[in-house]
Amino acid sequence: MKLEFNAENTLKALSHFLHRYHIVVFVVVVIGSLSVATYFLNDAMNPSNDSTDLDTISAEAPPPDETVMEKVDSLSETPTKLTLPAGKRTDPFN
Repeated sequence: MKLEFNAENTLKALSHFLHRYHIVVFVVVVIGSLSVATYFLNDAMNPSNDSTDLDTISAEAPPPDETVMEKVDSLSETPTKLTLPAGKRTDPFN
């Protein structure tokens, strides 16, 4: 048995399918298009964090000098005790 391709029957079947399911096909195409657009926008707004970029940035940074290290060390010392003024509370909005 030999199968023959008949363009008229194929177009009729396609036309019948689209006539019956045109709303479903439209909704699927619209939702799919919006999903792809959302994915591309999300990908464009949040670029991937490639570790090679971070390695080159940290390799190019100069080492901290002595004055910076002294300031950092002074921050780690125990702070002096905070004393509040005696008496009634003060109004911070005056």
